[in-house]
Amino acid sequence: MTNLELLSEIALTLVSKGDIAAQMRAVLGKTGRHLGVSRVYIFQDSDDGTSTSNTYEWCGDGVVSQIDALQNLEYASFPSWKKLLSAEGMIRVDDASTLPQDIAAMTKPQGILSFLVYPLYLEHNMSGFIGFDECAAARAWGDEDVELLKAVSGMVSSALERQRDHEKLSASEKNFRTFFHTVGDMMIIADLGGQLIYTNEAVKEKLGYI
Repeated sequence: MTNLELLSEIALTLVSKGDIAAQMRAVLGKTGRHLGVSRVYIFQDSDDGTSTSNTYEWCGDGVVSQIDALQNLEYASFPSWKKLLSAEGMIRVDDASTLPQDIAAMTKPQGILSFLVYPLYLEHNMSGFIGFDECAAARAWGDEDVELLKAVSGMVSSALERQRDHEKLSASEKNFRTFFHTVGDMMIIADLGGQLIYTNEAVKEKLGYI
C-alpha cells in the first residue's frame, strides 16, 4: 500500500458513520501497521491548555500500552515539549538519547528510542498532538514519514473538530429544550400554515392539553 492509498482509506474511515473512538482506533491501527512502528497515539489538551492526555492509542505486537499511565500530564512538568513543538512545528527525534532531560524523563520509562510528533489544531489552535513511537530500534524518520504524519494530523484534527462541534450543538439543543419546557410562560411553535408543531409543558398544564 502506498502512502496515498493509506490516506484515502483514512479519509473514508473518518467520514463514515459510527463512533468517533472506533474511527480513531482504526486510523491509528492502519497507520501503525503501514509504517511498521511500535506505537501510534493521539493526545488531546485540556480546555485551558495546561495539561494533555493520551486519548487514543495503537500498539504493535509485544509493545506495552501506555494510555492508562499518560493521563492529565501537566505541561509544566516537561516544559521543553511545547517549546519544541511550537518552535519547530513538530518534534522529530531519531535518537532519544539527545532529548532534553525533562522529555527524556517521560519517554525513557516507555522504552521509546525514536519518535515523531506533529501537532493537532482545532479551530486554528494547537490542541494536542499525534505521534509515532519506535521502541525496537532507533529510527531515522524520513521526509515521507513527516509528510504522512502531517496529512494524518490534518484529517484527524478535522474529525475531532467536527465531533466537538456536534457535541456543542447537542448541548445547546439540550439546554434550549430544558428552558423551553421549564419556563412558566406558554410557548407554542407553529409552521407558516398555522399548524401546531410543538408546545411546552406550560401549555399542557394551563390549557389541559396532553
